[in-house]
Amino acid sequence: MNERQREVTLRFLAEPGHINFGGNVHGGVVMRWIDQAGYACAVGWSGNYCVTVYVGGIRFHRPVPIGSLIEARAA
Repeated sequence: MNERQREVTLRFLAEPGHINFGGNVHGGVVMRWIDQAGYACAVGWSGNYCVTVYVGGIRFHRPVPIGSLIEARAA
C-alpha cells in the first residue's frame, strides 16, 4: 500500500525582501506561503498535480515583522 502524506507543515523566514511600506511582511507574501502549504498538502492527498481554485476567509490579525519564522500547516 502506498501511504501518502496527509498533512504538511512548511516554515518560512520573513526576509527583508518581503517587506511592505509599513516595514512588515507584505500580505501577498503571507498569502503565497499559505497557498504553497495548501498545494503541498493537496498533492499529498491526491498524488497528482493540483491548483488553487479558491481561497477565502483570510484575516490578518497582526503584522509579521522581518526575522520572524512562520509556520504554515495544512491538513
